[in-house]
Amino acid sequence: MGPHDSGGTMVCSAGSRHWGARVQLLGRWRLSFIESDLAVPAGSTQKLIALLALRGSLSRTQIWGTLWPEASTAHASGRLRTAMWRLADSRLLLLDEDHGRMNLAPSVQVDVWDLYNAVADLAHGDADSSGAPAHPEISLFGADLLPDWGDEWLLADRERIRQMRLHSLESLSAQLVRERRFGAAVEAALAAVSVDSLRESAHRAVICAHLAEGNTAEALRQFDICRRLYAQQLNAVPSRSLYSLVSEFLVPRPDT
Repeated sequence: MGPHDSGGTMVCSAGSRHWGARVQLLGRWRLSFIESDLAVPAGSTQKLIALLALRGSLSRTQIWGTLWPEASTAHASGRLRTAMWRLADSRLLLLDEDHGRMNLAPSVQVDVWDLYNAVADLAHGDADSSGAPAHPEISLFGADLLPDWGDEWLLADRERIRQMRLHSLESLSAQLVRERRFGAAVEAALAAVSVDSLRESAHRAVICAHLAEGNTAEALRQFDICRRLYAQQLNAVPSRSLYSLVSEFLVPRPDT
């Protein structure tokens, strides 16, 4: 089953998916089937699959307007036909057309949908069969959406997913602290810092995890990393609230 809207976020029900082709959009483009890569021409064909993976069921007009906004209707229609033709026999495996709308086939899996599901599970506090909180793999939040693609239509999706990853990693770190799983909490927070090294809330999550475990030196080291980054790249200082986390350990205490 393809993605559907749920509060502005596309979610795919894991129980409804069957083994089939798998599309990777996080970190890089890849299309595979039963552990073997499927050859799909770069350009319009890959972009068509990526668009359907991110936006779900679309009419041909919507596809034209997104992928080729400057092209005439005739030209855009021809480019879509060419993109589909280049899929050759893979078309039946990958695409589903119904009542003038196009979507990925029901058996196709997409890594972005796995990310959406993990975010939803994290927000809802879902538990595993033992009743313990079920936490997603931190690595799932590590990569940008198609970072090597410069298409304008991807910018909003890329930024939305980046913010989703950051907030989820910070939330995951806080949950792990509450469960006293400090090592994993630090790992999740550091993953957020690696996504955006200038994000103060990510540094805060690292500092809080270290302090919760009683590692004052590690917390001060992370604070100093943040302070130096801000000075070098922003000509600024961290906020008063970040200083307050470690102020009792600083000698002399900063006037700011």
